Amino acid sequence: MPEYDYIVTNLTVEQEGRFDLQELYAFAKNWILKRQYDLSEKEYKTTQTEKGNLLRIKWWAFKKIDDYTKVNYDILFLGSNLKKLASKDHEIVEGTLFIEIESYIEKDYEEIWGKSPVTQFLREVFDKLFLRGKFGQYETELKEESYAFRDALKRFFNGISY
Repeated sequence: MPEYDYIVTNLTVEQEGRFDLQELYAFAKNWILKRQYDLSEKEYKTTQTEKGNLLRIKWWAFKKIDDYTKVNYDILFLGSNLKKLASKDHEIVEGTLFIEIESYIEKDYEEIWGKSPVTQFLREVFDKLFLRGKFGQYETELKEESYAFRDALKRFFNGISY
């Protein structure tokens, strides 16, 4: 069974007002793909209400570091009270958007070492004794990258004037 080390949890961005949802979607997707992550959209759901649309998008991005280690992002977009506005150049919506980012390191993702309690124990000993420095570097890089993603999303919203 793989082992998950969560590095960043509950890293959030919130935007209330007007924004181009398609432009945001493309911006976030390009940011992830530019860093050579594979991206999978696990959920895309919209629900109409009297106050406006509700939106739920869930992404999973991952990158294999080696045959043993993978770094992952879970990204959740939650929109509420979203109303489409008329615009010539863009499809603008008005409402509230909440983005949550979690990042984690997945060890033994191919489940080679997790088949028995003995091999799991050996894996943990090996990780702590021999790979601690390598995983420390991965943690630092993933944490910095997670905050950089959050900051890029904030800059995206700050640059909007519709």
